Amino acid sequence: MNSSARLFPRHSIREVQSLDGDLALHLPPEGETKLDPLDREPGREFAYPVPSVWENIPELVNYRGQAVACRVFSLEKAGRVQVVFRGVSHTARV
Repeated sequence: MNSSARLFPRHSIREVQSLDGDLALHLPPEGETKLDPLDREPGREFAYPVPSVWENIPELVNYRGQAVACRVFSLEKAGRVQVVFRGVSHTARV
C-alpha cells in the first residue's frame, strides 16, 4: 500500500504527522494480558510495518492472540492531538 494514500481528504487546518513506519509489536506470554505498551519483556517482539497486518510477519501467520503495539512520537507544540487509525481490528483496544 502506498504510505501516502488516504481514504479521506487531509485536514486543511491542522498539521498532519504520519505515524507510518515500524511499530514495536510485542506478544505477551500465553495466558497473560498486557494493556500497558511500555510494560513488556524481551523476547517475542517484532518490528511491525504500518500500514499492514501482522500476518505479514512470517512467525505470526497463524498467530491468534493478544499483541501490544507501541509507537513513540513527539509533538512540536503542546495541544490537542487526533490520532487516526486507518485499519484496526474490531476486537482491538486503542
